[in-house]
Amino acid sequence: MILIGLAGGKPASRQEIAERLERFGGSRLKTWAGADVRHAASRVRDLSAVLNDAKGNKALGGIVAFNVMTAEEAQEIRSRGGVIWHVMGAPSESVPMERNDPKVTHMQGGCRHFLDAMDAFAEHLLSIAAAH
Repeated sequence: MILIGLAGGKPASRQEIAERLERFGGSRLKTWAGADVRHAASRVRDLSAVLNDAKGNKALGGIVAFNVMTAEEAQEIRSRGGVIWHVMGAPSESVPMERNDPKVTHMQGGCRHFLDAMDAFAEHLLSIAAAH
């Protein structure tokens, strides 16, 4: 299953990226906004429940969690083989950027060193294919 978490940037930019990916993926790729709580353990619990439910849905190809707000959520996504994308704008104060984490923008065509989200998605799909 494809699992992408979006961190940093503005909430509207993260949501726009997630919605573009969802439109591209049709019924196989779904967005998830995350929990409305700030407590990390509660956010991870809710994320884990969604991911566990998704694992049983064979028709679902992936999830884009577009409000990754804690390091614990990012770790949960990474531990399940997912990736964290950092959105152009103010970096997240709580989600650390790792060396190979893509930097993306909601702007079509990209901007400076930020990839267009669809280009980042294509690169991600190619890396998954290369690993199999």
